[in-house]
Amino acid sequence: SYTICFRFYNPVPTTSKWHTLLQDNTGLISIIAIDSSTKRIGSFLSNGDFVDSGIDLSKHNLKHKWLHVAIVFKSFGYEGQSNVIGELKWYLNGEGVKEEMQVMHYVNGKAKRYHSNKYIMANNVQYIGNSRDYNEPFGAFCDVRIYKGCKRDDEIKLMYTADERNVNSNNHNEILKMLFDEL
Repeated sequence: SYTICFRFYNPVPTTSKWHTLLQDNTGLISIIAIDSSTKRIGSFLSNGDFVDSGIDLSKHNLKHKWLHVAIVFKSFGYEGQSNVIGELKWYLNGEGVKEEMQVMHYVNGKAKRYHSNKYIMANNVQYIGNSRDYNEPFGAFCDVRIYKGCKRDDEIKLMYTADERNVNSNNHNEILKMLFDEL
């Protein structure tokens, strides 16, 4: 079981279809990724399915902002040597995501949706900020934290609140605006 928290600036670059923040040592499981075409954040499973977290980054109130995202993965046991099976819960800006997660299984380029409450995830992180092939850059992110065990709702909220004060006091938005406007 583990908890991952991080901040990133939305929108992410438009340099590729996928943007990978954390990926396992095999390059098959992206623990955190964004689909550029749908502007959805989620996870890739070992079979290639994408778990949509329910977070839609295209919503107007989420654009041009630093966002705090957390996932809590509660493990039930191992699936092979390097994967674990368990439940996922997503948080955005300190609040649990209410929208139900959907798994998208791609067949011949078309997505079929199904619901599941058990997911096979990696129990290691090898790549941060990009994929194993270095062709899925995530963009601007900071304060990646990986905790052993499941953090409670109130702990996630406290992390978001403490981080929010730091982000706002350091003028990160102005700095990023200057950087991206010059590119």
